[in-house]
Amino acid sequence: MRYIGIDYGGKRTGVALSDEMGKFAFPHSVVPTNKFFNILKELVEKEDVKTIVIGDSKDFNMEDNDIMVEINKFVERWKEEVGVHIEMYPEFMTSQMARRVAKDDDMHDARAAALILQGFLDSK
Repeated sequence: MRYIGIDYGGKRTGVALSDEMGKFAFPHSVVPTNKFFNILKELVEKEDVKTIVIGDSKDFNMEDNDIMVEINKFVERWKEEVGVHIEMYPEFMTSQMARRVAKDDDMHDARAAALILQGFLDSK
């Protein structure tokens, strides 16, 4: 079973995809957030994804940060219109960790999504 990992952002959203066995996460793409919903629907259908893992974004006090409002809106819309299962997974500092792996480039958000997804897969 394949999984998709998401690092949701205000302007760009990182996407990761697991292998077919659901063991390993790989950076997939970075897409403009305003086009993300439809792109994700296409990817879910194409790759036969059964579960989406989206980063549960908190601040240093472990409170929902500003982007969580948008994430929650996205999750509700997804549940109403598409229905593919969504899991929330803590994503504290994943963008910073992704930048350490490689300098800030076009794929850093996808690497952050892969870190989120791999953490989820490892916890199963």
